[in-house]
Amino acid sequence: MPPFIKSIFCLLFFCALAVPAPVEAALVRLLKPAQLSQLKDAYKIIDARPVSEWEKGHIPEAVRINWTNFFTGNDRSPISKEQLVELLRKHDIDPEKPVVYYCSGGVRSAYAWTVHELAGLKRAKNYEGGMETWQRVDSR
Repeated sequence: MPPFIKSIFCLLFFCALAVPAPVEAALVRLLKPAQLSQLKDAYKIIDARPVSEWEKGHIPEAVRINWTNFFTGNDRSPISKEQLVELLRKHDIDPEKPVVYYCSGGVRSAYAWTVHELAGLKRAKNYEGGMETWQRVDSR
């Protein structure tokens, strides 16, 4: 198993054990395509993919922050709350506003979302299905 996948699973497991019940319940609640369409104006959408994927298409009005910006070091430790707040502000995102993370299939965005949750920032969701699902639903 690649180290970053192992890190994500460890973080999700740790998060489920170490956070209050409302956050723990949110771990299993992912945002569905229809929900994202309805909330697009209320949430800031963050694309966690690298620029090479972004350039092939992205959700309108999304801001791209590569998921690799959410960890540090060879062991891919989550960045601190202070670093996350700085990262979001650098991309003109108010850390007190709700955000939705997405990528191609949900794994990398889940890591970014987990870091957001571990930092104790409010109202973040992970978009289920990622860009592939968005393109399918958006083309209907």
